[in-house]
Parts: sequence; C-alpha cells; structure tokens
Amino acid sequence: MHITPARILRTYADSQPNARRYQPPKEREMEEYIVQAAKPVLARAGRITTSIAGLAFAIRVPPATLRRHFPDLDALLGEILVRHLRTISDALGKITNADPNCKAARRAAYLAATRTPYGGPTETHILLLRDRHALPPDLADSIEAMRQSIGDLLAYPDGPAALALLDTPGIDPAKIETFFTALAPAPAPANREEPAEPLLHPAPPPPTKALLTGTTSLAPPAKIPLPKSFTPDPPAKWPARAGP
Repeated sequence: MHITPARILRTYADSQPNARRYQPPKEREMEEYIVQAAKPVLARAGRITTSIAGLAFAIRVPPATLRRHFPDLDALLGEILVRHLRTISDALGKITNADPNCKAARRAAYLAATRTPYGGPTETHILLLRDRHALPPDLADSIEAMRQSIGDLLAYPDGPAALALLDTPGIDPAKIETFFTALAPAPAPANREEPAEPLLHPAPPPPTKALLTGTTSLAPPAKIPLPKSFTPDPPAKWPARAGP
C-alpha cells in the first residue's frame, strides 16, 4: 500500500483557507534557526548522504523538533530553495523594463545574489545547482518553474543559456556580457525611400474598330498621313472670287 508522504499531507492541510495555525514567536525562531543552520551542513555533505537524524544532531536540535517543523529533508531543502529563488526574483524585479539596459542590470543582480565576494556560488546556490534534481516531483516541478521565470527575466528568449552561463563557476562577468552582446539581434537597416506602388493601375484603352477592315484591335490605330496633292492650300493663296 502506498503511503502519502508527510510533506504532501501538510501541504494539503496548509492549503485550506483557515488551516494556517498560530505560530508562537519561539516556534518561528526555531524554524528560522533550522533553515539557516541546515544550509552549510547540506551544502557540504549533500542531500543524498544526509539523514534527518544526522542533521538534527549536527544543528543540535532534537529529531522530533526538526520533524515538527519539516516532515522530511526534502521539505526542508525545498523551503531553502524556494526562499533562495524568491530572493533572486525580488532583486531582479526591482529593475524595471523602462531601464534601457535592464537585462544587463538583472544579470549583474543575479550574480550578486548567487555568488560570494570571492566569485564562487553561495551555499544556497550550491544546493540549487547540485541537489534540486534529487527532490521529488511535487517539489521539483515548482522550483523548476520558478527558475525558468528567472531565466526569462535575465535574457528572454535565451533564458536557459543565460542560466547555464551565469552559473558556470569562475566565468568573468565581462565575458558573460560579451556573450550576450553577440547574441543580441543586429539593428535593422535604415529604410530607403522608395516610390509607393500605385493602388490602382491605369485601365487599358478601349478596343477600337477599323473602318476599312471591320476588325477590332486593342491598340489605337496609327495615323495615316495624307498625300501632299490632297492637302489644300492655305486660304491666303486662293484666288480672289470674281464679282457678280
């Protein structure tokens, strides 16, 4: 018989409108302490090789206390990663699209939120890059969706390439911007002024009918010059008319 994991049962319970229980300040402090204390331990040891009893012993809390706040290590790791992605999203969201250099500024903010002053990834970012694939689908799907939305903010439609490049250890930020400058589309050439094509073409001439042959032709008839002998003289050269 399949047993529903405790983290999913808690998700069902917390999704109800009035299911949010009052949490005393000491409980909130303990939950925050567990999250912060677990980061370096999980980043150093990894999710796969860590047990909930071993983590409870490492951060000096009873296993029952750890389970009361997080039913299993997957729920704890998922909470750490969701908080990390929300922090990145908040940093990127402060840069508006009105900024002409918004994408480059967001990439700089991403590096500031995911790297230490020495250039390496932070503990939470190590967990995101290395251990998110070990999460079950009910947690992994939402985390991947959040990460994809961050990639779109960085360099849509090249979000996956941006994340892969920004998460490469040791790469220089200047080289990152050089890469994305090369990806940018070339500016469109200036439009040349060309005469506009007429909306309506002139209609062809009506067919004409030759008087001698009786045939119909679309071309206008050519003018036939009269012989000089048939051409009348100007009125000035005519002889004067005799009187009655």
